[in-house]
Amino acid sequence: MEMYFFNPQEWDRLYLNGCRYYDIDLHPLEERKHVFIGWTFIFQFFFYMVLYIPCIFAISKHMKQPCYKFMFVIGITDCLCLIGNAFFTGYFSITGQVFCSTPHLQYWVGLLTLDLWIIETWTDMFLALNRCVETISSRLADVLFKGKRTWLWFIPIGLYALYFATFTKPAVFSSVYVCWYFNPHVGYIDLDDNGALYANYVHAINNMIILFGVSGLYIVFLIAMVMKLCTVRAGSKLSVSQWMTFLQVLAISFFNGYAAALYVYLQYVPVTQFLMYTATYSWTTAHGLPCVIYILLNKTIRDDLIKMCKGSFKLNRTNNSSTAKVTPMAGSIQSTSKGTMFLKQWKQKASKDNIEKFGQQISDRKI
Repeated sequence: MEMYFFNPQEWDRLYLNGCRYYDIDLHPLEERKHVFIGWTFIFQFFFYMVLYIPCIFAISKHMKQPCYKFMFVIGITDCLCLIGNAFFTGYFSITGQVFCSTPHLQYWVGLLTLDLWIIETWTDMFLALNRCVETISSRLADVLFKGKRTWLWFIPIGLYALYFATFTKPAVFSSVYVCWYFNPHVGYIDLDDNGALYANYVHAINNMIILFGVSGLYIVFLIAMVMKLCTVRAGSKLSVSQWMTFLQVLAISFFNGYAAALYVYLQYVPVTQFLMYTATYSWTTAHGLPCVIYILLNKTIRDDLIKMCKGSFKLNRTNNSSTAKVTPMAGSIQSTSKGTMFLKQWKQKASKDNIEKFGQQISDRKI
């Protein structure tokens, strides 16, 4: 981003200048279009959003617990990230776009989506840390995460994400391979340095930290849970909810780690087209699947969703069956069953000659 705004000559040299040296139709449009694959990504976008948004509302009801604060932020960043790595991936695939088709759009979609990936993965890392500490020592968990202290953990995440967006290069989409690459001219210009000119080493280091950091935390997490399970002291038995929590966070972290490792690998090593498809789908899945995991494994969220659905259904039935009540304005005639019958008779009998006489009748009846 810093290069885009403050060093446009360098941005032009690295990104736009390459587009002047080749015709994107070296790969014909029909070869670049992947209509079916593109629609699968767009379908994933809407499918995950329909499930995820209600989950976020359910999560927001339990924000007093530190883990739900992390889950809430993960949910928001996942939904935003899916706009880039699901919806725009589908759109670019269907229309056969490469970087030089829409360079500015590609650049910004790639930059923002990758930055959201950074926020989500580190929030997931701290969620894993939170669950690990909670299992080992509730007192230490209170010191680190109780109350508003949880929000302090987002300060380093925000600063790191700001640095990442400002000073590192984004990934852009290539419909030639249906994959996101840091080299904007991949498939057209072969670089002698194996893409080092566009390499984002901060991204590679970040993904390796996520992969091994989360793995290490879960080894500690699992050891702590097994030790608790083997302890003879009263009250040391693990509840079903504790195991479900472990499985939820493990599943979310697994897909993050898998996508992180795969995307680093394909940036530097030639891979098959199948592995490119796998990497792109894995990135989408890493941000979309948490909502499915919550629905299947988190009883609290599942119960809240059921209540929301029942409440919505009940509200619709109430609205459909209720009758409108008319509140008369001051000084107007209040409608009653007798009054209605009388007014009908008045309409049938009234004529220009007896309007005044009938009006007097109305006053006498005091309707």
